[in-house]
Amino acid sequence: MPGAGGLGRRIIPVRRDVIPARAADYIEIVANALLERGWKPSHDHLLAVMSRVRAARRRPP
Repeated sequence: MPGAGGLGRRIIPVRRDVIPARAADYIEIVANALLERGWKPSHDHLLAVMSRVRAARRRPP
């Protein structure tokens, strides 16, 4: 099965309960990697991602 956009990449969904203490780090690392590879989200979409990171950091481990 080809990856996303036929570029040989795969998206692997990970539920928050799999990595509960590191969810914010995981989201931030993935978002940064996507940005480095040319992802150009809309301003609103980027704010939504950032708000999820902040919310995950506020949750107790």
